[in-house]
Amino acid sequence: MIPLLLALLAPVHAEELLDADTRYQAGDAAAVSEEPWWQTFDDPQLAALIDEGIANNPDLGGAVARTQQAEGAFVQTRSALMPTLSFDVVTQHQPINPASFVPPGVNPSATQNLLQAGLQAGYEVDLFGRNVLGARASRFDSLASAGDRDATALAMSTLIGEAYYDLAAARARREVLVEQLETNRKLLEIVELRRDAAGAGTVDVLQQRQQVAALEASLPAVEAAVDLTAFRLASLLGRVDPTADIDTAGLPEVAELPGTGLPIDLLDNRPDLRAAAGRSTSAHVRETVAYLGFLPTLQVSGRVGWQSIWFGDQTPEFMEAWQVGTSLSVPIFAGGRRHGALKTARGADYGASEAYRGAVITALQEVEGAMLNDDAAQKRLTASRASAELARASYDRSREQWLEGVATYLTVFTNLGAWQRAELDLVDAQRQAVSARIQLHDALGGTWTRDLGERKAR
Repeated sequence: MIPLLLALLAPVHAEELLDADTRYQAGDAAAVSEEPWWQTFDDPQLAALIDEGIANNPDLGGAVARTQQAEGAFVQTRSALMPTLSFDVVTQHQPINPASFVPPGVNPSATQNLLQAGLQAGYEVDLFGRNVLGARASRFDSLASAGDRDATALAMSTLIGEAYYDLAAARARREVLVEQLETNRKLLEIVELRRDAAGAGTVDVLQQRQQVAALEASLPAVEAAVDLTAFRLASLLGRVDPTADIDTAGLPEVAELPGTGLPIDLLDNRPDLRAAAGRSTSAHVRETVAYLGFLPTLQVSGRVGWQSIWFGDQTPEFMEAWQVGTSLSVPIFAGGRRHGALKTARGADYGASEAYRGAVITALQEVEGAMLNDDAAQKRLTASRASAELARASYDRSREQWLEGVATYLTVFTNLGAWQRAELDLVDAQRQAVSARIQLHDALGGTWTRDLGERKAR
């Protein structure tokens, strides 16, 4: 009975790794929101696209199908706890065995006929709980598969969100470059007019023309980046035609840091940890099942019905027939098969436990790292905004002084380049801030995946 008691123990106590009082270094201990993470960005278009991805993404569809397979396997395993009942009909036609008794008056060359019909029942008495534990292990396999499905949904929503805002950022960069190109063209006109009026040297004109040409040369790559990002997003949505236009809002303002909960909350909020816990528990129970394989098994069977035996052209006469029996099997020798199964189960149990422990450690690192990246991205965004504002003010002021004849064109050219670089850096900083927040939500997990309507496997 010791193996049976061992099966009731948890395979690995992750709570020992995650003290209930432990807090993140810079997190908010408020509970993680149960709402989908993308609602924090208040973008209906993003929400619609993620819903589309949940409905059509082939990777998620495969995960749903695997979950259904695991649930079917659990139902099959659970059936070992139930009796079997069938209605069987058996017919036999064969020559009469010369060594057998032949009733008087029957031609020895005639056929012997048999007809049996009735209910056949069988049941394995679960003496030591092996079938119960087998069903329990299969149930945890099913829960692990559901965790994999939820983890796929979470990862898919993260990829769609990242691709969506990559597309928004690419369009923002294109818009900035188009505006910069227009600004530089207007400035070139002014430089050329001043040259004609002997107010600017030829070098000034060449420098400005080079700047215009450089911006024009960068536009095709930016346009291609927009199209490629749109294609990547379309593939995540499961669209066959990737050329359909996808609307995007601008890069959003990132809200305040969400509730990050406590590290121990990850055991429930991270679907990959739920999957790892299910596999570890299943492997632990299967080790106990392997122990129980050394114990006897008891089968009970019964049959009730009718049968008839006749020879040649005789008229069959049916009579009632029934049978009840038991079968006790005591394992003695199987060439090491059971010992091998036990050794395999022990290895699987240890491996699954270590995988679970490693997943918990990785989850902790991901959350701490995501919070650090989120904080750094917010600080960079604040600094980039200030830099862009100062660069714009410097350019405007130098341009005014140049037109007044106080400053040289080189000052204007330098400040214009700094302003344009600061504008592009601001777009990158906004994109990084959004990405850092998405990655933080991904690291924290969430329970929203449990509310997703399951797709049917095709």
